[in-house]
Amino acid sequence: MTDSEENPVLFCQRISANPLIFYSAPNEHSRLGIAEFVSPLVAQTPAVFLIALWWSYDDDESVLNIVKAYRPWQLQYPLHSLVVLCNTAGQVQRFGKYGMQCMLANHNIFLDESVFKPLDSENRTFDAVYNAGLTPFKRHNLCTAVPSLALLYGRWHDAIDKTGRYPNEVKAMLPNALFVNEALRPGEYVQLLPVECAQWYNRARVGLCLSAKEGAMNTSMEYLMSGLPIVSTPSDGGRDLFFDDETCLIVEPTPQAVADGVRAMIARDLSPVFVRQKVLEKVRRHRQSFMALLRLIFAKLGAPYPGDDALWNSFFVNKMIRPIRRRQLRDLVFFG
Repeated sequence: MTDSEENPVLFCQRISANPLIFYSAPNEHSRLGIAEFVSPLVAQTPAVFLIALWWSYDDDESVLNIVKAYRPWQLQYPLHSLVVLCNTAGQVQRFGKYGMQCMLANHNIFLDESVFKPLDSENRTFDAVYNAGLTPFKRHNLCTAVPSLALLYGRWHDAIDKTGRYPNEVKAMLPNALFVNEALRPGEYVQLLPVECAQWYNRARVGLCLSAKEGAMNTSMEYLMSGLPIVSTPSDGGRDLFFDDETCLIVEPTPQAVADGVRAMIARDLSPVFVRQKVLEKVRRHRQSFMALLRLIFAKLGAPYPGDDALWNSFFVNKMIRPIRRRQLRDLVFFG
């Protein structure tokens, strides 16, 4: 077993030390996020694990993968509880059907609107931007009829396609697109910071969401907070929870329909400030529901509640993802 397998990178956050509240997501190492790793460290102390869903859980098989791991864990650690943060109302129904605690708390509420925002100084020179890993489920072929396109992408696709076959296919099918991460320093890949992604969003008129299935797709919220209207295909996973008929257009998954959708959204000539305000109104309502959950947890465990603003400011980071190694979990638990 390699070190990366024994000591994998986990994405998690300690929300509170008293009571112990943690945020994480299912991954290939644990179907209950960090719960299975952390519970043995604090077995005699009440703790609550909030589990976000970073993929689609819109079928019984995927839900049962979590349910089957949850039941023996619950018996082994009776002082610990778990709440599934669902991206859609349908997911709430599915998890509730199996007796699991759950609530609608789409993971896109944890994006930082101070990072993703309209920038008046930028010129919107691209018809569309698509921020998506170069992997087949992102369906880059649907971009082929968009005349002016900027592509942003992470390197995580390397773990899926070590041959580089699909990235090369995308470059061949989109010869006129700007592959931003490799254009900044020719011959070298450049990983963009969130604030740099926001700057590139502000150089486009429309954001694209083209996968048929994934989680709530953080990028969809990044577009909207940056003031970009969206053209999306129908999808499972929950990205459409914050869509609005004025600022988002759902089209058939064909290159021509996507290109026509881009032209239609550009023709609406929506103010970036208007697009942003529409989505932030929805996000803030959902954040209030999430904070109500935290107040309830504090009350049930008999701990003093520090107040919404104080608690939010203490744990909130963009996307709520702090990458740490598994062997660092003890420090996270006891020192935050």
